[in-house]
Amino acid sequence: MTYPSRVSQYREIQVMSASPARLTVLLFEHLEVVMRRAQTAMRNEQVELRVENMGKARAIVSELLTTLDIDNGGAIAIDLSMLYGFLLAEMVDVGIRRDAMRLSRLIGIVNTLGTAFADALSAGAAAGSRKVPVLLTSPGALPAATADELRRLRPASITILGGANAVSAAVEAALRPLSSGAVTRVSGVDRYATSAAVSKDAFSAAKTVYLATGAGFPDALAGIPAAGRDQAPLLLVEPSCMPAASPGR
Repeated sequence: MTYPSRVSQYREIQVMSASPARLTVLLFEHLEVVMRRAQTAMRNEQVELRVENMGKARAIVSELLTTLDIDNGGAIAIDLSMLYGFLLAEMVDVGIRRDAMRLSRLIGIVNTLGTAFADALSAGAAAGSRKVPVLLTSPGALPAATADELRRLRPASITILGGANAVSAAVEAALRPLSSGAVTRVSGVDRYATSAAVSKDAFSAAKTVYLATGAGFPDALAGIPAAGRDQAPLLLVEPSCMPAASPGR
């Protein structure tokens, strides 16, 4: 068996054995890869590669739509459904018009979603050590279910994790009446800097530090319970080197 076929077989096993949550992660990781391949092919006027990878991207977004549980997912699931529908429509039009600029904007949206997920991973260990909940929000508006839960909890403070692309200023403003104290934001210029900023905010010192790749989320997702149990930070790192934000932590 050749090396490429072994890699392909391994990836097939990953997908077939994945939980719904991990399947979503794998789909998002591959979506940005094939979109960037399509972008390169478009710039180089490689028609077959462009058509092939745009087709793969549409198929992935269609698969992401099937992972949504609208009945139990509430406003966030509905928002994601609308976003996935928008991505599909845009991909079809971009493919027809061969518009590299619009494709670049779509890649930015996909990357932002991945960054938001990375921010949530960084939050898990910090929240576990403090024994506080992590609530989800849409980037542009605070879901009613999240607002209702905050009213029930009546928190003395709220910490927003991630930059304005992940959680907008409008959401921050909507949170202020729901806390009796401060609403603060912890973020960095990228997922690695954000994980370091979360660690600095939550931990003054630590006997143990968990490291996980920021290039793929399953490892970090699996490490959150252990980090929370050990009251230890979880830092995201690049596969082959330590990002500048992490050593300074």
